[in-house]
Amino acid sequence: MNSEQKRLFDILVKLDKFLKKHNIDYYIDGGTLIGAIRNRGFLPWDDDVDTVMTRANYEKLLNVADELYDEGLDLACYERYKDYTKNSVKVIDLSTTMILYGDIVHR
Repeated sequence: MNSEQKRLFDILVKLDKFLKKHNIDYYIDGGTLIGAIRNRGFLPWDDDVDTVMTRANYEKLLNVADELYDEGLDLACYERYKDYTKNSVKVIDLSTTMILYGDIVHR
């Protein structure tokens, strides 16, 4: 596991703890799921963590999203940031800077 993947894993551990605390179900998906099964970790080229949840669980997450700050995380999505233009939701590590191809989420 490289240093970037270690950081991603740490974010996933924080997110998992938070979601369990709030009884929000989620699943790993995509390359994250393939890596967990096939490589027992990350795919060597993977640079993100893919998670999914039902709309009902997403609504629950939106209701408690401000509490993510206590974990050093934030939830980037249109419902929270009207100038967020992506169609996916991102969990952000607040100890880093996030720039999405010209979109700035935290100013």
